[in-house]
Order: sequence, then structure tokens, then C-alpha cells
Amino acid sequence: MTTPDTATPATIAAEDAGKRFLKLIERLNAGESLALGALAEAMDVPVAEMEPRHNGFSAAVSLDDHWSYALELWQDSPSAPWAAINLQFDHADDHEYADFSLVCGMTLAAYREAFKASGYPEKLDHDASGRLLAASYATDRMFIILKPGMKGADDKSNPSCVRRIELMNRANGG
Repeated sequence: MTTPDTATPATIAAEDAGKRFLKLIERLNAGESLALGALAEAMDVPVAEMEPRHNGFSAAVSLDDHWSYALELWQDSPSAPWAAINLQFDHADDHEYADFSLVCGMTLAAYREAFKASGYPEKLDHDASGRLLAASYATDRMFIILKPGMKGADDKSNPSCVRRIELMNRANGG
């Protein structure tokens, strides 16, 4: 996978990446096929910059202040019933405890509201202390997981940003 040091310069901001990813999810839920070209077009990453990897492709896009976002697309085989795409925001120095303010233009609450408004049932996963670990959404065509990130050092118990979106999509109209 491309590392943030060799990542493609950003053509869209983090907030726009999140909004574009939501629109891609809407298109997939409406029955559009998940394909490399559709992902590249939706996220404004040229197909030529999507690096081949085992059973798929990936790309990293540099943002400001040591941040990048990574896109991944993979499918076990062309005939497999499921394909997956991920969008993940990464910090070059400290991914787990980095201040997500720069990549938090679209908040966790905004993503959650968008999914709920689209009719996705929500399931929340908390740790023993009550901190949100993930929010998941499922339909017959897809399964989505939001993994939160913290906006600042004082935000550890109340994540307000999105670190990663994982999407499993029923491929080939299956």
C-alpha cells in the first residue's frame, strides 16, 4: 500500500472525501456495481494511481499536517458474492491518539445521521467503560462499520470523528 510519504497529493479535502464516500454508498445501495472505475471516479482518484494488491487495489491521498486517507477495494475473486471498500484517515506519527480535528470536517454524528436518515438500522458497540468502539449498519445489499476517532486529547471518552469506514457490498447484484 502507498505510505503517506509517497501518497498522491490531495485533490479533495477530508470532508469532501467523506461526503463522496457517502454518495458512493448510496449509489451501491441503489444497485450500482462496485468497480475500480466507479470508486476512482467517486473519490476523484485516478485509476492509474490505484495500486494493485492481492485481490484488489489501494491508494493513499496526502492531506495537510501529516494526515492522509487511504482507499482500499478488494474482492476474493471476480465471482465472489461480496466486495469491500474502506476509507481510512491516517496520521503519520500517531494514528491511535492523533487529534482528528483536521480530518473531522464531517463528524461521527453527521455520518450516523446520514445512515439513519437513509433508513439503515444502527447497532452501537461500546467498551466496558461505555466508550463507543463502532457503529454498524446493515441492509440486504451491504454492511457498513464506522470506527470513531477522537477530535482532541480531552475527547477520549466521547469520540466525535470517523477514523475508518468499512463497507461490504453484495457484488455482482447477488
